[in-house]
Amino acid sequence: MPNATQTGIGVTLRTARETLGTSIEEAAWRTRIRPEYLRALEEERFDAIGHAAVARSHLHSYARFLGLDADAIAKDYRDRFEERSPSPIERLHEQVKESRKPPKPKWLIAAALSSVVLIAASLTGIVRGPGPRTTPSGKAADLPTLPATAQAPSVGPSTAAAAPGAKPVAIVVVATGRSWVRAVADGTLVFEGTMTSGASRTFEGSNQVDITIGNAGNVRLVVNGVDRGAPGKLGDVYRASFGPRGEIKPQ
Repeated sequence: MPNATQTGIGVTLRTARETLGTSIEEAAWRTRIRPEYLRALEEERFDAIGHAAVARSHLHSYARFLGLDADAIAKDYRDRFEERSPSPIERLHEQVKESRKPPKPKWLIAAALSSVVLIAASLTGIVRGPGPRTTPSGKAADLPTLPATAQAPSVGPSTAAAAPGAKPVAIVVVATGRSWVRAVADGTLVFEGTMTSGASRTFEGSNQVDITIGNAGNVRLVVNGVDRGAPGKLGDVYRASFGPRGEIKPQ
């Protein structure tokens, strides 16, 4: 039964299918989209499909099969639903941007602390008045001195490290259909198996991630926060290696 709060997307899909005299099972066979996902689209239970990008992809394919304006329906979905919360791809992009921000140089923190000490010393002189401070024994005590100049340490590439826990290479594979995936991170096999529609996996490495994808038209590939879409067509085998700056071309 349709959701009582439907916005019109699901009703449009269901009405078009019934007008064509097509069952959910037949539409699933023709579109290669699982029947439960088609029912979720018609009932606007988009969260049952998984990622927003996958739901939008299925919605576009289903609308096109039904002879509707697929671009307009996908845009309506994006405006109504995707803007309410960032998608996993958008969140990954933000995490990558944050991890690339260099930390504040240590010399800047040291200079700020030195300024605080200098101000405190000046205020102490104003409150106590002119003249040397004395200890309980009556001897004059020297005021703390500061170096005449503070040399800032040189800042090289080694000081611009990524945020703790983040790795410079991040590959996300989002399955829009059945596909075989193999991932090797920094020389270690981290995954090898079949991914089905709606599933997603993230592979991270410090230097390099090697990806092999069978049936490449059934996945979306996100490399270091950049959505590259499907890396090939149905039946294609895709192989690539990625580093912190993107794809590593063979020498």
